[in-house]
Amino acid sequence: LEQTFGKTLEARLNADGLASQRIEVIPAGVSGWGTDQELLWLREYGAAYQPDLVLLAFFPGNDFQNNSETLEVENMGSVQKPFFHLENGEPVLRYFPFDPAAVAQPAETTTPSDSTGDPRPALSPVAAWLKQHSALYRFAGPALAGGAPELARSLADRGLLERGLLRGDTSDEYIPVAYGVYRAPLSDDWTNSVELTGALIGEMRTQAKMLGASLAAVIVTAPEQVYPDRWQQRLDDNPAMAAYTWDLEQPNRLAADLFVQAGVPYLDLLPAFRERAEAGALLHLRHDGHWTPAGEQLAGEATAEFLVEQNLVSEQ
Repeated sequence: LEQTFGKTLEARLNADGLASQRIEVIPAGVSGWGTDQELLWLREYGAAYQPDLVLLAFFPGNDFQNNSETLEVENMGSVQKPFFHLENGEPVLRYFPFDPAAVAQPAETTTPSDSTGDPRPALSPVAAWLKQHSALYRFAGPALAGGAPELARSLADRGLLERGLLRGDTSDEYIPVAYGVYRAPLSDDWTNSVELTGALIGEMRTQAKMLGASLAAVIVTAPEQVYPDRWQQRLDDNPAMAAYTWDLEQPNRLAADLFVQAGVPYLDLLPAFRERAEAGALLHLRHDGHWTPAGEQLAGEATAEFLVEQNLVSEQ
């Protein structure tokens, strides 16, 4: 726990007199959340913590996707959370509070093994709980998808594994949904998701201001952006990708543009991670792509320096 991004950030800010008073970092993010659910949490619970600063950790690798009902359903197979949609440029919330039984699901999400006609695999709620509460589950999913694809496909049919983890799930033409954020140019669905995400960031800034807090952001890295061999592996695993143009820095530029438009100071961690990786550091786990302790430490230290440089924490 002491090696996490939040703990490293807190320790660094409280060391060497970087801040004039003790800083407390309260982690509020949950695995699988997009900007939309983070905004809902801030609205519901933010006031209880009386924040001076709200720090948004934005992961372009899936946050744009998580915010889009169209892309998320394509990846997950069903509607599994609330979503915002733009109406006249404003984000409007649907499916909240979320009740799976009340949500009309796309017919194609019914699997052959599902004889009840229920469009949502019966064990999907179990998978959602495991994803939030079990590090072993988050590790095992990608490992199974790569090492035991038939077992992974069987688990996905029953709702115990995200379909987006499967490699070559449909045919040689299959490309994982998440990689669409790197495709240049973006498809219409991804372009719409970027526009929606910009509106959500604006709402988050407004909500933070209502709480008497500032909003800042950190753009989080993906392993394939940091290590060229991991991107090459994704290309090798999905030969259909050879027909398209890919830009690994595109998601970060899109996110940066949104933060600039919203007037939100931000730090892009990608340059620092690439520099450290070139020196031989292992910053991302090989199976699930999350940060290693070294990655957590680098992110925490870089963010602390950024917050001080931007005068977002009180200096001595």
